[in-house]
Amino acid sequence: MMGVAGLYLNQRQDVGTLGFVGAGLAIIGLALITSAMFFEAFIVPSIAIRAPALFEAFPAGGGWEGFLAGVVASGALFGIGFLLLGIALFRGGVMPKLAILLAVLGGIPFAVNFLLPRLVAVVAVIAMAVGLLWLGYALWNSNRLLAGPTANKPLQPPSGMTAKS
Repeated sequence: MMGVAGLYLNQRQDVGTLGFVGAGLAIIGLALITSAMFFEAFIVPSIAIRAPALFEAFPAGGGWEGFLAGVVASGALFGIGFLLLGIALFRGGVMPKLAILLAVLGGIPFAVNFLLPRLVAVVAVIAMAVGLLWLGYALWNSNRLLAGPTANKPLQPPSGMTAKS
């Protein structure tokens, strides 16, 4: 979530409203996906111990429809948001295009990875990870991020002050 926010904030002049909407949807989707993963990792095992009949119905039904709807909605928010952000970054022309392509082409299947065959889901996650790592490196390595927007300008005294005061 912080990485998506960083991508948007660093490129906000170049990506405009489309990038803002895409980053917002992607961050909300990621927050919801993270919540679902937390639930599956820490709550579902307790349910399996205390209510095995309910656990056996997971995730096919038997009261889990709300959870499944939430997971699908969070994946859709992330996938759509990431696609919009990717389009905006691509149009902005500052970040490496292949990195954007890898991140988006991996991010969309990642959003619905539980519906895909395991091999496809793993390849998608790897592609997204490589793309995001590459974009992160491009951000870290950029002069705009490291030195700031005024790095090449000579220092000026504050207005109303002279060099001698």
